[in-house]
Amino acid sequence: MSPRWRLLLVPACLWAAQNPPPSASEQARVIEEARAVALNYTASLPDFICAESVKRYEDFNSQRKEKWRLKDTLLLQVSFFERKEHYRLIAVNKVPVDRSYESAGGAITEGEFGTLLRRIFDPASQAAFHWVRWDKVRKRPALVYSFLVRPENSSFRLEYGDHDTAVERAVVGQHGFVYVDRDSHRVVRIEVEADVPAGFPVQSASTIVDYDFADVGGRQYLLPLDAEVRMRVAGKVRTRNEVEFRSYKKFAADATVTFER
Repeated sequence: MSPRWRLLLVPACLWAAQNPPPSASEQARVIEEARAVALNYTASLPDFICAESVKRYEDFNSQRKEKWRLKDTLLLQVSFFERKEHYRLIAVNKVPVDRSYESAGGAITEGEFGTLLRRIFDPASQAAFHWVRWDKVRKRPALVYSFLVRPENSSFRLEYGDHDTAVERAVVGQHGFVYVDRDSHRVVRIEVEADVPAGFPVQSASTIVDYDFADVGGRQYLLPLDAEVRMRVAGKVRTRNEVEFRSYKKFAADATVTFER
């Protein structure tokens, strides 16, 4: 009888359980190296532009069961230069426009290009990190750390309102998880939830950002790939933004982008 071979696909959770946790000193070393990379992140990036697609969903169901309705789809051109991102709304539901991102109203978010990383890893935030488990992100091993930033040390701000009403603002704490690539010690995923004070109209806000390598001018850079942002407003409305970043290009004054799937 000829031998038979079986291919066993090991789930990430099983793979993680089979790998022992790193030592305490190794855990501390990895998170400090991840901090150094994160704080230098924007300085390490070239000037570039990309296309950002935002599908915005709303749920007005007061029950726990979610009933999402697609509100609209935004297409933005994101320009990154002088270590800052700049957003320009170029289409709503495939209809061309040329105006500011803020003019779209509703749930909008910014900061995926370094701001979110900096808020977590800045020494002034005094984030407390604790190793949680092994996991895999796009088939690559990653160390998962929980983190907590208290409100008194936070620079994260929520805003509620529009041009016709008074804008309410609150500086809030954050907690969540960072996924650090085992080999490069770069953060490849962030899961963060705001610690919203009682009485603020935005009652919950969470963000997940995935990073992956993209070609810009012939070189590979770790850049935002996808994001999901969820909010609950005044106990009645839930929003979900599904965000994709594509078509990264070297920045030029006359450069344009299109969203390619």
